[in-house]
Amino acid sequence: MGHHYVVSAQQSTTVTHCLKGHFLSSESLDIVLAKGSKLELFSVTENGFTPIFEVPIFGKIAALCKYYHKETNLDRIVLCTDDYHFTVLSGDPATGRVNTVVYGNIKNRIGRPVDRDYICIVDPSNRICLLYLYVGTLKIIPLTSELNAFRAFDIHIPDLGIRDIQFLPTSDQSIRFALVCEYHGRRRLKIYNLDVMNRQLVSLAPSLKEATIPETASAIIPDRASRSFVLASNTLLQQFDLEGNPLSQLKVALESLVCWDFIDGGKFLLADANGQISLLVLAARLSLTSLGHVDALLAVHYLDNRVCFAASYSGPSRLLRIQQNCLDVIAEYPNPGPIIDIVPVPNETGAEIQIVGASGYDHTSAMIAVRSGVECRLFSEGGEAADPMAEIPSFLGCCQVGEQVHVFVSYSSFTEDYLLHGAELAPYLQQLPAPVLLAHGSSRGAWVLTPRSILLLSPARGELPLPFAAELAAADEQYVVCASRGDVAVLAVEEGEVKVLCRYTTEYDVGCVEVKASAEGCVVLLGEWVTNCLHVLTVAVGRVVRVVKKEMQSAIVSLLVTDVPADTHTDGRAETRAETRFVVVSESDGTVVVLRACGTSVTTTNAPADADSEWVEEKQLRASRLPLQWVRTRDPALVVGVGEKSCMLYYKNKNWFMSHVDICPLLLGTTLPIGSSHSFITLSKENTLALVQIDESNTMHVRCTPLHGNCIAVGTHTPSHTLLYLTIPPYTNTNDLGALQLTDPDTFATLATLPLKLTEYPTAVTAGPLYQLPEPAGVEAFYVVGTSFILPTENEPSSGRLLVVRVVGRGAERRLQVVTEQMLAGGCLAVAISRGKIVAGVGSELQVYDFDPSSLSLTQLCSEVGSILITHLSVDDARGTVAVGDIHHSVSIFALSLEALCGRQLAKLEFSSCESVRRHVTALTRVGAAREEVLVGDVNGNLAVMREVKEDEFDKSNPQKRLEVCEWFHLDDQVNQFVRVPAEASNASNASTASTTSMASEVNTAQEAASGVTFDVMFCTVSGRIGLVGAMSDAEYALLRSVEEAIEKTVVPVGGLNHAEWRHEGIPFCSREVEYCVDGDLVEMFLEMNEEGKQMIVDEVNKALKRHDTVKWMTDYIQSIKSKY
Repeated sequence: MGHHYVVSAQQSTTVTHCLKGHFLSSESLDIVLAKGSKLELFSVTENGFTPIFEVPIFGKIAALCKYYHKETNLDRIVLCTDDYHFTVLSGDPATGRVNTVVYGNIKNRIGRPVDRDYICIVDPSNRICLLYLYVGTLKIIPLTSELNAFRAFDIHIPDLGIRDIQFLPTSDQSIRFALVCEYHGRRRLKIYNLDVMNRQLVSLAPSLKEATIPETASAIIPDRASRSFVLASNTLLQQFDLEGNPLSQLKVALESLVCWDFIDGGKFLLADANGQISLLVLAARLSLTSLGHVDALLAVHYLDNRVCFAASYSGPSRLLRIQQNCLDVIAEYPNPGPIIDIVPVPNETGAEIQIVGASGYDHTSAMIAVRSGVECRLFSEGGEAADPMAEIPSFLGCCQVGEQVHVFVSYSSFTEDYLLHGAELAPYLQQLPAPVLLAHGSSRGAWVLTPRSILLLSPARGELPLPFAAELAAADEQYVVCASRGDVAVLAVEEGEVKVLCRYTTEYDVGCVEVKASAEGCVVLLGEWVTNCLHVLTVAVGRVVRVVKKEMQSAIVSLLVTDVPADTHTDGRAETRAETRFVVVSESDGTVVVLRACGTSVTTTNAPADADSEWVEEKQLRASRLPLQWVRTRDPALVVGVGEKSCMLYYKNKNWFMSHVDICPLLLGTTLPIGSSHSFITLSKENTLALVQIDESNTMHVRCTPLHGNCIAVGTHTPSHTLLYLTIPPYTNTNDLGALQLTDPDTFATLATLPLKLTEYPTAVTAGPLYQLPEPAGVEAFYVVGTSFILPTENEPSSGRLLVVRVVGRGAERRLQVVTEQMLAGGCLAVAISRGKIVAGVGSELQVYDFDPSSLSLTQLCSEVGSILITHLSVDDARGTVAVGDIHHSVSIFALSLEALCGRQLAKLEFSSCESVRRHVTALTRVGAAREEVLVGDVNGNLAVMREVKEDEFDKSNPQKRLEVCEWFHLDDQVNQFVRVPAEASNASNASTASTTSMASEVNTAQEAASGVTFDVMFCTVSGRIGLVGAMSDAEYALLRSVEEAIEKTVVPVGGLNHAEWRHEGIPFCSREVEYCVDGDLVEMFLEMNEEGKQMIVDEVNKALKRHDTVKWMTDYIQSIKSKY
């Protein structure tokens, strides 16, 4: 039986909680964001937010607050998860990390959980934490040493329907709080005094029983300065003193107050459910001033100097500056969540698959494009040739001349010179010869090299002749290497003259050169054609002192030498930094080879000991089928390869890794000087010069384009290369109509819009060929859309339509044409295409329709009632089955038989099996090599892999089938959609290797650490998470489960939360008898550990499985899994 590996390519992005405080230093201001099961801490600086740390929490964060710790003079984080794990965390100023102060489970054996968000607050004296988790009960947790004897305890509270609780300021040591609740349809305001010693509540302010409280009262705002509090409702702000006596009131127009924050001196920021931010001033009279609007607002915090932060649960969060009666956006922090739907779309070449979809709702709704690899942000473009095919550039480089940065683009007949000003590239009038082979700048000056001479640009201008006509060149510091066919010269440019240090000759032509300066000379590398030989020359005292030759597998196209810092040593006299020298080679077949100098280490205080070194192969990788040109970066542990498929090669944890760069095919690239604010200049195949910034991280990126309307689902039509967005109007525009929006997946431009009828909403879409059996030679693919008429008087739709739509026209003239329609006796919430027939879920009925291409009509062939409300369908044409996802009745399997008899189209649906438990299905697809298994996501955040099994205990002659869960995984996040994506070709090639090496008992140092995990299913969630599900063999499952268990055993989790309990235990509908999917997020934490931690994990795995793996092999193996996405 196969097993599965579940990993997050992008973690949750939707903000659920937000805190402001001094968590790392009493002088700094920090922001803590909770995103699902992750905490992020940012430090507020002049340039915005600086990320400090990101902490995984083994549980879904349900409540978050802070309290001041007097001994450390810092704020601490108080956290409670949805399964009642309570923990207190503190920031470590020295390491910038988070430590666990105390933790425990505060779940009650008996109690009805509240049906609203948890309430978690700390009193003004920072002595206790109050939590409202169960109806009729307040949980009190002491935070100070004098109260620790009481520990956590419960206090009964008679009030039901509590909307808000806030502590009130007091002049003595008493603890007092106010709450607003709902009783018999009326809102009530109450004030209590908390008697901690006797564990009871004392009711205060009996006059409040007769007070008139608006029915929309929902929030309490205490003010220490005026010793009062404000009760906020939609229509009224009421101010009371601490005894409950009314002071003043103000009529307002709010839409349910969501959050507030204290500024100073009786001033507060308020935000309502519509995103309206206002300024509240408590003076002799209350005043409320509207400042601006932010969509999907979750929290607002005033920072300093009229700057506030608005955190949003949908769409981007923003850093805002408060102007007079308005808000100016300073910075935006993207958030693609919640992701509604995603679909795979082939690009124009068909060689790759891109993922597109929709996210957000109302004003934050957007069309999204999901890309993997290293993000490349474009800042400016310029220098585009009038005729892109006129001439291909041969060189791109830059150097700093004085205060100016010059960028050179050289062609065979002319050279262009640009000046870089910030993010702008402007042409420079300087005339340069063509072609230019090299531009170089160092502390000694700047110059450019042509085939005949060196043109000095600074500190003084001049021209120095070369000993021969050069075709290739490389430089480092004062050293220059020139090559022409098989002749090589090593030069030194010093004090306005060129000195020839030595000459060297190869048997065949030299294809590439590289040089690295050292204290006593330089190291020269040459790539020779025909022999595929790498020549390493050590030059010292004006001569070649050593030559090392290494034969490569293919012709060498480009070279790069880099010295990566390793350790720091102190010998009593001076501190020296050890470095390891690597050579990165790109071969003609696209193979990337990393060579390491094996021998005496290179240090910053002496010359490289190349005389005692041999070059050994460290790693072999492949970015594409075409070679790359290497570009040095400011970080010696990171190099960029530009080409048809650019990549980034980086050294981490004593290993080399590769990540693809999200950018168009490139011809050339160069690194800007250190003083520049950006990183790279690139030149694309269209001869477009661009300034870009490449992030040094390997993640998945989501780009958003605004979508005007709420998206229900997205369909893709491969023949026309289009997307179909099913949109409904925002809730504020109820008069608008639902529509079908035809979109270009490359530009997200709207090609056509087809409005629907009044109260008709599109609810399901699919695309595929429709035909009559037997299948004809040429078939046409259509969009099939299911709609529902939504009426306020109906609990569920009683009518709908089935639309067959084709795309006509080409390019920008593509349009939608309705071919036929069919009225339905119910809403169509799911639709699929199986062998040319339409399968639709109409209410509780599964229906099959035939499309007649001659009459352009739909005919119902058969139907089957066996569900409550069908929301998802997944068809398997090979097996002839339909998997049905129900909102209450879990998953059922139906057998679908199709045939043509005497010119008639016949269909039959027959119940096959179903799951024995009830679950609310949110997503459904097929997995497995033969797609015999069903992957299900439910509303509880579970992933379940199901398969049909036979029951022949009672009647072996007629065995029945049932759908049984064979694998579980608690994602703790609701999946909105599964999509099948083509597995990479490398997955298939690695599968056989991994199956033989992963369970080998010998030392795995010489074997290729390749994983056979095949990712073919992607999913998206309501929190903005994008993940993948991969299949793997039993051998790899045993290895990865052992790694997972070893990490659980050896790594102390943040907050003391147990990973196994979170992912596997205490889950609704979960059985301990089934196996669990491997948690890829936990396994890949291995790559972020130090060497000591890695060794502990590897030792545990070797002990459990009787293996002999090394840390390096395990790192390569896990990295090979991560590199697949």
